[in-house]
Amino acid sequence: MSGWNDNVRTALRSGYVIEYDGNVSPVGPQVTSLPILYSNVPNPFNPTTNISFEMAASGQARLSIFDVKGRLVQTLIDKRCAAGRHTVTWDGRDRSGYSLASGTFLYRLETGDHVSIKRMTLLK
Repeated sequence: MSGWNDNVRTALRSGYVIEYDGNVSPVGPQVTSLPILYSNVPNPFNPTTNISFEMAASGQARLSIFDVKGRLVQTLIDKRCAAGRHTVTWDGRDRSGYSLASGTFLYRLETGDHVSIKRMTLLK
């Protein structure tokens, strides 16, 4: 339905005309079944940062770190996780244990068919 609609019954009772476009959005907290990937804290960071995510239901989760060229730097989690909030600390090291130089990194959460990506900065 397009255009505006007057609610005549309300206008007759209250003296006000209420107009609406036919599109109603719910107000208040929304329940979602999608996982939530939070911003890392602190950001920028040195020497460590905490990355949190929340699972609405238990399932497989993989949390990985990539450089800006898309190369895998480190996999922090690759396992089945319970529903709820999870926090992982990353120390700015790659898979071989080498400390990385300052720069921008991407962290990626994969759960089932859902993928979330955020950006963080390591400052030395």
